[in-house]
Formats: sequence, C-alpha cells, structure tokens
Amino acid sequence: MSDANAIRSLILPLQTGVLVVPASTVEEVLFAEPLDLPPPAAPEWLMGEVQLRQQPIPLISFETLIGGEPVVTPATVHAVVLKNLEADAEPSLYAIHLARAPRVEELDTSTLQLADDGRSESVFIACRIVVDGEEGGLPALDAIVQTLQESLVGI
Repeated sequence: MSDANAIRSLILPLQTGVLVVPASTVEEVLFAEPLDLPPPAAPEWLMGEVQLRQQPIPLISFETLIGGEPVVTPATVHAVVLKNLEADAEPSLYAIHLARAPRVEELDTSTLQLADDGRSESVFIACRIVVDGEEGGLPALDAIVQTLQESLVGI
C-alpha cells in the first residue's frame, strides 16, 4: 500500500547528481535516440533535437544550462521528454539529456528531503534536494520553458 502523501516521481540521472520531476510532467522516456545537431547560432546548452512521433523536440543539457561545462555531443542519447504545462504554449514538449535510464519512485518526506536549506543559486533549480542519499534538485520547469522560448526565436 502506498502512502497517500507520496508523489509518483521520476529520478533523472545527470552526469553529476539527479533531478526529480513529478511523473505527471513526463511525456516519454527515450533510449539511444539519434540526435539532430543544433544550428550554429544555438546556445551551448541546446544539444539539438530528438524525434518523438515524427515531431522534433529540443534537447537540453541541464548541466550546461545551469553553468556547467558543455556536454560532449554523442551520436545517440538517453532523454526524458517533458510537457510544457502551460496550455497551447510552444514548445509543447522539450527533452533533458540523461546520463542513464531514469527510475520511478513514490516519494514522500522519508525519501525526499531538502539539501541544507534547499536554496539554489540557479534560477533553473527550484530547490536543492537529497533523494535516497543522492544530491540533486527540483528543476524550475517554468524557467526552463521561458529560456527555451526566448532562445528558439532567433534560430
């Protein structure tokens, strides 16, 4: 029996740390997908596009987005496709590059806690967390979408 206060979530493994998103924000998980490279004018954090049901989906390197080193672009990628929760807004879907397969967990206060005071210096991390002893963050999905919208206009 699951805890009534638990939230079904996906733990998204990055090169360093994890992100935690509610399962309701996930459209699809992609494995070994070919990557279409971005145009030359694209920001470093935009790795290119993956295809989902013949629709191009922008692929983000979250580590680069928050100020880390650019990720070496592989020929194929693991990614999670997230929904833009703002109705009728573009892009309606976007993807985050993963280091390996995500895992699904029912999270509650015994498995998900704030890291220190939870504060993050990045606008793309709503708060810093520890889940199952692993440090990570809850992504600020609205900030990611806004940055994508602003960046995709000119390319």
